[in-house]
Amino acid sequence: MSTGGDRLRKLLDGDLSPEELKQDPMLASLAERVYGEDFLDEMGVSRGDSKRALAEALQDEDDLEDLMIELPDDELPEFDPPTQPDSSAGEVRRSKGLAGIVVGGLGLALVVINLFYGFGNVIGGCTASIHASCTENTKLNLLEFHRTAEHIAWGPTGDVGIPDILAASLMVTLIVTAVIKRRG
Repeated sequence: MSTGGDRLRKLLDGDLSPEELKQDPMLASLAERVYGEDFLDEMGVSRGDSKRALAEALQDEDDLEDLMIELPDDELPEFDPPTQPDSSAGEVRRSKGLAGIVVGGLGLALVVINLFYGFGNVIGGCTASIHASCTENTKLNLLEFHRTAEHIAWGPTGDVGIPDILAASLMVTLIVTAVIKRRG
C-alpha cells in the first residue's frame, strides 16, 4: 500500500496527528469533509490554511494528474435501457377489468329484475299447487334459491331484503373496482 493509502487509512481510523494534517492539505480537506468543520478546529488546523495549501497543491500539474482517474481501455458494453412493461400484460389487466364490469353489470341487472319483476315470471317453478299466492309472489328469495319448489323460496316483488341489498352492494363494488383497475 502506498504512503498516501496508509495516511488515508490512519485518517479514517482516527490515528492521524494534527502535524500530519497540516503537512498534507488534501488529507486536511478530506478530514473536513468526512468529520465536519469542527474536526479541524479541534485538531488545531486552520481551515483557511488548509484551503490555501490545497489550492496551491492543486495548481501543480503533477498533483492534478494524481487526482485523475484512468478509465479502462476496454469498450464498455452497450447500455440497454429498461424496457416498457409488456403490452400484453396491460391488455390482460384491461380485459380483467372489462370482465369485472360485465359480470358486475349483469349481476346488478339480475338483482334489480328479481326485485321489481320477479324471477318467478321468468323461470317459473311456483305453481298454484305449491302455494296459492304464486301469481303474487314471484320474487325469488336469494337465501332460498335452492328450494324453488317450495313456497318459502318466493316472496312479493318490491320487498327489499338484506340478501338483496348485499347482492346489489357486491355487484356495485365489483363494478367500481373493475373501473379503477382499468384506469390504474
